[in-house]
Amino acid sequence: MNRSQFSAFVGLGGNSGPVAETFVRACAALDAMPGIHVTQMSGVLETRPVSVDHDCTSLQPAYVNAVARLETTLAPLELLDALQAVELQFGRIRRERWGARTLDLDLLFFGGQILDLPRLTLPHPAAWYRRFVLDPLVEIAPNAIHPVKLVTIRELQSRLLHQPAKICFAGGDPALTQSAIHALRLEFPAILFEPWAPGGEATFIVWLGEASDPEFSRLPLVPRVQPYGPASDPVGFARVLVASAAL
Repeated sequence: MNRSQFSAFVGLGGNSGPVAETFVRACAALDAMPGIHVTQMSGVLETRPVSVDHDCTSLQPAYVNAVARLETTLAPLELLDALQAVELQFGRIRRERWGARTLDLDLLFFGGQILDLPRLTLPHPAAWYRRFVLDPLVEIAPNAIHPVKLVTIRELQSRLLHQPAKICFAGGDPALTQSAIHALRLEFPAILFEPWAPGGEATFIVWLGEASDPEFSRLPLVPRVQPYGPASDPVGFARVLVASAAL
């Protein structure tokens, strides 16, 4: 039985060992697998590690990142299994979320598919605001459309360059929001932090309420973002957001 072929994009990252060489070898390993053909890899760029906790990254070497385009006849979870097998082949050990690693392979996009499964979310929920994803991705697919945000990769990247950046908070407890804004203004004086006002403009609107709240769906599609993990730590999430977007 013939299987459909899809284009997929994979983020490559690492900060341990000869990372750029590892990327080339990892792409070759993927290309040798049945149902996968690596058609393109971006150039590499260096970024500082990202973490909720400053101390977790202060002693780590810088990250190297790139993006590869694949053509595949595998299903999304089959491709995820293949990516994780290659990570293991190159010494990836999953000990801690923000720890150093030899190779990290993230499935960013799979055609235009939108999935929310226990093992896999497509598109990758942070791909639309991470500069270390968007900068290499714009090299090889500037006109690709984000299937959720419905704008091009080039547009997503270019909006992060507008200054001053403004991060707003919506939903959740007002006292928690004010406390977070006070702490973040001291930590990032070049960035504007404010409560969200309907009709306003923002680089990001961080939603701290319940995902099922109808108010969330009324927020503008591109700026709105939901924190990973508990929304009770808006300072930690905003720190990661700022570092990921390199604002």
